[in-house]
Amino acid sequence: MSPYIAFDIQRDVIKRLPVKSLIRFRSVCKAWKSLIDSSEFISGYSVPQNQNHLLVKYEVGDRQETEFKCVCFVDDDTFPQQMFTPTVPPLLEQLKLWRIIGSSHGVLCFSYFLHRKNSDDWRESVTDMAILWNPSIRKSIAVVVPVEPYFLSVLGFGVCPHTCDPILVYIRYISSTCDPREINCIPSQVMIFTLSSGEWSNLCGNLPRKSIIFTQSSTVIGQFIYWFASDTVDVSWLEYRNLIVSFDMVSHEFIEIDLPECLAHFRHADIEYMQPSFSVSRLRESLVVLDYTYRDRRKVCVVWMMDHGDPKSFTKLFTIEAPDARIKRTLGFRRSGEPVIELEEEYGTFEGGLYFEDTLEEYGFEGRPYFEDTPAVYEPCTNHIIDIKDLEIYAATDSVFVNSYTESLLLLHEENDSIYSILRTEMTGVSLLLLLTCLILL
Repeated sequence: MSPYIAFDIQRDVIKRLPVKSLIRFRSVCKAWKSLIDSSEFISGYSVPQNQNHLLVKYEVGDRQETEFKCVCFVDDDTFPQQMFTPTVPPLLEQLKLWRIIGSSHGVLCFSYFLHRKNSDDWRESVTDMAILWNPSIRKSIAVVVPVEPYFLSVLGFGVCPHTCDPILVYIRYISSTCDPREINCIPSQVMIFTLSSGEWSNLCGNLPRKSIIFTQSSTVIGQFIYWFASDTVDVSWLEYRNLIVSFDMVSHEFIEIDLPECLAHFRHADIEYMQPSFSVSRLRESLVVLDYTYRDRRKVCVVWMMDHGDPKSFTKLFTIEAPDARIKRTLGFRRSGEPVIELEEEYGTFEGGLYFEDTLEEYGFEGRPYFEDTPAVYEPCTNHIIDIKDLEIYAATDSVFVNSYTESLLLLHEENDSIYSILRTEMTGVSLLLLLTCLILL
């Protein structure tokens, strides 16, 4: 850029560039590198014409070997024609067994749980880890999550919109099989990790009530992380009521959100280990509750939206149903508002073989169909399913995850593949890979 152009004008032009151009322009001159690397520029970077992306993670393979794949789509009118395969960080390639927690400000959060069988102490036999990945700048870091084996736990992720600081929220809660009245307290019930501090800290006040049972379903919208949860109304009669619990990343406060009576009714058969009857998601910048039920022996999904952020107002938007397809679940929503759903498609029939020859006939599986999962797009106005079979995404059962993200510069200052351990030390990428290799081999 010409030296005769005022630097203020240069800055206005630079902040409108896509991320890939910014990364290259950092090497043009010191002034531009200093500008792009500044915390003010990173936190304020927002390009109106930024393309929204959908990342699809899935697994393929057989019982002997499973391969984990990711593919990204440009979420615009060309969907699903513009697609590309992102470079998966070595952290995720090494760990493999991971799932998406959520995304915020261009950063995706994954969770990984490793169990080493040869350890005598259960506390020492597990490693829980969160991985933050910004695919736009190909940066990733790992955070070791504290583990407490005597309680259940959930993990939430978001980026505080006021500080642009990535935050992890780790919540311990009591199992539905326990009476919360018999447990005085939950040690370190809520712990918070902020990337700016690089360490975990205990939240001492405004903790969730002990009677609340969290689910793994969460989403982040603005400054709030939301979980779908249930509250123990009467332990002796096993009565529960559904609710939503939110965490304010600015004030560090928990808020309980009551649901309409039709959503508050708890379906006991689906708790914790079964397929969930309810979950939460994000539709543009609004919270939605997904209510799974059956009509004429076919699974449908009713979409409810919280109006204008008002927890007292939920509106039924539409019902996802398809007479000619087997809908399994709703994976997320496109920028246009169309749901991305997961379909079960018959792939073959169970036959005797290396793994099944002694058990298929005994348990009545021989000759029965088995299914693979494939993503599709549902059009609420026409009840039409947009088939995307041409993408050849046929995944193993319950392995598909979808999340949207936009370009950002977060994690730019982080050393790639570094790890934040509970001991408040940071490791380099090489050290981390060596550590993970040792853990997996144990």
